[in-house]
Amino acid sequence: MTGVLSGGIAVTDSIVYVLETGRAALWMLRPDLSIIRRVGREGKGPGEWSFTGLSVQGGSMRRVSASADRVRLFDGVRVQELAPDGRFRRVLVNGTGEGWLSPFQSRVVFSGDTLFYSAGGYDPLSSAATGRPKEAGPGREVGVDGLTSWAVRMRVEGADRAVLQLGLVPVTGRMGVGPAHASPLWDTNGRCVVASDGAEPLLVHAPVGGRQDTIRVPLPKRVDRIENYAERMRGVLPPGTRLAEPSAPARVKDLILDPDGYVWLLPMWSEEPVPGGVEVVRVPLGGGEAVLDTVPGFPRAFGPPGVYYTGTRGLDDEHLVVRYEQSGAVTAAP
Repeated sequence: MTGVLSGGIAVTDSIVYVLETGRAALWMLRPDLSIIRRVGREGKGPGEWSFTGLSVQGGSMRRVSASADRVRLFDGVRVQELAPDGRFRRVLVNGTGEGWLSPFQSRVVFSGDTLFYSAGGYDPLSSAATGRPKEAGPGREVGVDGLTSWAVRMRVEGADRAVLQLGLVPVTGRMGVGPAHASPLWDTNGRCVVASDGAEPLLVHAPVGGRQDTIRVPLPKRVDRIENYAERMRGVLPPGTRLAEPSAPARVKDLILDPDGYVWLLPMWSEEPVPGGVEVVRVPLGGGEAVLDTVPGFPRAFGPPGVYYTGTRGLDDEHLVVRYEQSGAVTAAP
């Protein structure tokens, strides 16, 4: 794709929706990834959007949700509802007037009419206690237990409450949250919420309306380090500036919950290429042993049994959408 494939992928029985962030574009593809159409334009009017606040507060971007009768997308300010064919219907959330949905959250997930989102933690504009704005800060605020509060919340018909809560290690150093610092990750299927602080070999899960519990996960003993980003940070920071090593180095880079109740974790990558793709840890929520496996790419959305979709880059550095199934892969580059 010509934009940045980080807005998310949402899948229904007949359409795969791919949201770009480099421009206002929502692609509608058939399950074989042939193109149906593209909708969207830059602006602030109905059916228009401009992305703001791109971040990884929550995991890889998922700012689009879809079902058989509607599509919702979040541009960092507003949540709009579209018809399945991409026609504008209404604005569900206008962040300029309400402000409780932070532009720095990477995931906003709808299940029916229920909106799930994360709040607090290292987000400088969001309070975990209420989900509402707070004064901007670098994520150093601590609670009575010495940790920074973070939560996954649900909102339906104006009512808002926390479903799952974690304490995060406060950041150190003058520059705030660096690229190697662990970020909280989460996902939901509407019935259950799962989360990781990104640093500890633990997975927290909670049924909606129930109590949260913790599962220990056999993660590889690898952590992220500042030197992994030396080249990327060159020219961004003033000469002679060095970011401090993170107080909580990242061990998990992404997380997704599949339709069968398995949580997929993407551990910190190995310095040596992994034959066959990337390492993943799959954790069954219904009991049983976690499995370390190698797959061609980390899932961004799931289709029918045995099928998932992800993004990658082509030989010319173009952004691609890929459909994997047990019999092979199909690739599209709209």
